[in-house]
Amino acid sequence: MNSLRARSQSKIRMATVMVFLLISGMGISGMVTMAAAEDFALGDIPLDKETYEKYIKVPPPERLEGVHPSSYDARDAGIVTPAKNQGSCGSCWAFASVGALESHLLKKYSAGPYDLSEQQLLDCNTYGYSCSGGSSNASLYWESTGPITEACYSYTATKGTCSYSCTEMAYRVTGWHTVTQSELYFKDSCYNEGPSYWRFQVYSDFADQYGHGFWYDVGPGDVYINASGTYRGGHAVLLIGWDDTKNAYLCKNSWGATGGPNDDGTFWIAYTGHANDLGFGMSNFDIIDSAPTVGTPSSITVPSSDSDGSYTVSWGSSSTSSVTYALEEATNSSFSSGLRTAYSGSSTSTTITGRSSGTTYYYRVKATRSGYNDSAWRTGSNGCMVSAVTPTVTSVSPTSGPIGGTTSVDIFGSNFVNGATVSFGGTAGTSVGFMNSDRLIVTAPAHAAGTVDVTVTNPDTQSGTLVNGYTYVDASSVIYVNKDDGTCGGKIPCYALIQDAINAASTGAVIRIAQGIYSESINLNTSKSLILNGGWNYPFTSQTSNTTFIKAPKATQGSLTMQELTIKP
Repeated sequence: MNSLRARSQSKIRMATVMVFLLISGMGISGMVTMAAAEDFALGDIPLDKETYEKYIKVPPPERLEGVHPSSYDARDAGIVTPAKNQGSCGSCWAFASVGALESHLLKKYSAGPYDLSEQQLLDCNTYGYSCSGGSSNASLYWESTGPITEACYSYTATKGTCSYSCTEMAYRVTGWHTVTQSELYFKDSCYNEGPSYWRFQVYSDFADQYGHGFWYDVGPGDVYINASGTYRGGHAVLLIGWDDTKNAYLCKNSWGATGGPNDDGTFWIAYTGHANDLGFGMSNFDIIDSAPTVGTPSSITVPSSDSDGSYTVSWGSSSTSSVTYALEEATNSSFSSGLRTAYSGSSTSTTITGRSSGTTYYYRVKATRSGYNDSAWRTGSNGCMVSAVTPTVTSVSPTSGPIGGTTSVDIFGSNFVNGATVSFGGTAGTSVGFMNSDRLIVTAPAHAAGTVDVTVTNPDTQSGTLVNGYTYVDASSVIYVNKDDGTCGGKIPCYALIQDAINAASTGAVIRIAQGIYSESINLNTSKSLILNGGWNYPFTSQTSNTTFIKAPKATQGSLTMQELTIKP
């Protein structure tokens, strides 16, 4: 490429003289700055014919034989960055080159979108290109130097001394070439290689120095066809698509993000039919990622089983220093289900907690470092099976509630797992709160009157049941007993003696008995079924076990079900 560099440097010196003559003799420059505030700079210096033809790359025949779509917009593929503004500097060559690199990074590596620095190319290129113009081979600068971001080296619209301290990216340009000057080859290069540098000759009917012409005066979707006007200079843009219905190419300009006929910095230009030869030309390139790759962690150790969902995963160090390890967890060996980041840091082990019983967890680890490619994943040879644990339900409080539900019920037992569900007679409770492995809180659902089973089901589907653990009562069939005060805190009907409540109750009634020691003899001698439900505090709002004591009742007829009652001699 040395001969290309020498030829380019000679040409740029000639272009600078031409610009000086244009400024001196005409008051305007067809290549650099323009007179009106609405006007924009140009700046493309076309490669000479010999150079252009020397570097033409002919695509493989099978690629050309493929059918290109009748319309294509690379933005639909997400590989075009927003249009920028070169201002009064004739640096369109830098913007087209940078735009091409941004698009290639997205297309090949899904990297970005980046806002890369045009100023780096303007200040640091070795061809002598400047605000007086440049050519498409400016991309060769990135053969040996990595790009940097706009945030690192901001655009000033003037050429300065090459100076920056930020870290260059590891991407490099390779295989720079020109493209055969025809519609088929332009489309093929854009479609298969990616949006890239495309140049044409600008006449005043496209944009004059007074803010008039196609760029300023037409509406969205209109197509530029040169009909007349004064020649103004060469301009470089990014070819991003085409439409055969319009018979036109779609280009991204560098005259502002919201400018032009489409109000987004793009424009359409006809394939053919121009009054003047607009000198269409294109170049393109490939990119490679030249960054070193971090060494893969040497091993990973995962326990084959665990009983409580808390265990340690460890791994061997990377051969690369100053790395960060990323540990991923999944619930299948292909890492396509339940994927999460289990750890990120510099340690070579971590404690895993809170894993659900009945599930096998798989792990893989990689090492990363800024400026390096990530290492390959090191995957554990086995997963960790967290043993299934069956929950046990020992008691509930309160033991009864209204048929309409809404009662907050404490569930006591063991081996409860966060995420467990609770059902009452097959109907799911709501607002289940996991307090710890021995206690849940749940809101009882509505249910028909009667005594039902209470079932806790862990996320692994293991379940435990308290048979006849909860009784639904109709409020109209609840009777209250308080031996110390016949008012029962306003609850009615209220009795001071349990026997009086039994005598007054209808079959199916629940008799709620306040805390205390009841010395009376109790006898059921009629054929009705009743529930004696003790342990209630004085307002009858909560229950406590072993706080209501009664003599053993007799039932010569019917049946008595006793809940939260302690029999005393």
